[in-house]
Amino acid sequence: MANLLKFYGLGSFYLEYQSIKIDGSNWVSKRALELLMYLSFKLGRRTDAEEIIDLFWPDSDLETGKNKLYNTIYLLRKSLQRAGLEKELIKSLQGGYLINNNYLLWTDWGYFIEKGHLYLQQKNVSTAELTELLKIYRGDFFALLRYESWPKNQRDILSGLHLALLEKLIIKLYENDDYQLLFNYLNQGLNLDPYAEIFYLIYFKVFVKLGKTKEAINIYQKCKDILAAELDLEPGPELQQEYLNLKAKQDIIIKNKLDFKQTEIGTGAMICDQESFKKIYELELRSAKRKNIKFILLTIDLSNSQINSDFKNVIKQTGAVLRTGDVICSCNKKIHIILREIGFKDTGIILTRFDQVFKRFNLAGQASIDLKEVN
Repeated sequence: MANLLKFYGLGSFYLEYQSIKIDGSNWVSKRALELLMYLSFKLGRRTDAEEIIDLFWPDSDLETGKNKLYNTIYLLRKSLQRAGLEKELIKSLQGGYLINNNYLLWTDWGYFIEKGHLYLQQKNVSTAELTELLKIYRGDFFALLRYESWPKNQRDILSGLHLALLEKLIIKLYENDDYQLLFNYLNQGLNLDPYAEIFYLIYFKVFVKLGKTKEAINIYQKCKDILAAELDLEPGPELQQEYLNLKAKQDIIIKNKLDFKQTEIGTGAMICDQESFKKIYELELRSAKRKNIKFILLTIDLSNSQINSDFKNVIKQTGAVLRTGDVICSCNKKIHIILREIGFKDTGIILTRFDQVFKRFNLAGQASIDLKEVN
């Protein structure tokens, strides 16, 4: 659209018209730029001269204030003209001023609010749509004026909406097991709001899901400490219950004294679908390279066996003899397993346990096992 005029205020302020971009960085009058920002904030509405004077020159009498306003309007129009825009962009009307609505006017903050509220209401909004919208939020509304009072209410509304959209995206990524993106947005969320318990809760659940018990306990403790120190609060009931459930599992492990390479066995592996297994494998591979540790990728092939209806029970029983941090999935009579943080020499006890499971289902001698050490 030839006469589309765009104002950007999420982060650094600037406006675009056709091929012209204006940010006011080389303007003589800083006050002229601030006035342009205020008129863009009031987009499409006339603002009385008295209102502008009270805001920008509160200590001046009316006559002095009017002179300062007229001079600033003059400098603003001149600056816009030098940049290639018409001076009529700033329109005088009935003792006030406004951005000329003969242009098609658009603001990034208006678009963000409109789309943001729509996406919060939609259950089927995609992670791609949420991600694209969040890119528009480059920073606080009118960041240049962070110490001025008049943009504060709008800034708070926009930052609250930004956090709500970020939370919705994080929940969707968690539900989709997209952990690579999830960790990135969780970090963003906690940087923006270190007291947002929902982010700690999802962090905790992901670590538990991945068998990272120590990391889960650490994130719970971090949440507990910061809430106690800053707000004199305890974590909410859902996070506390998740923590108590994890502690209960750990207590059972210790009580049973099932020791395997100084790691207790007996609570069972996480059983997941193929897509989740692939993502966890990629995460485990990166972790192994970063920490210079090993893990085992194990495949049990039961293609030549006669088992059919009991195959799910075989998977369940196989998973039950593994550790909490291990991961298992199945496909076409094949069982794929990730044994975390061990090498070939530590797999003996696991293979013995598999033999016991196979005998229980009359599968002795029918299973082909392939072991691969990964580092």
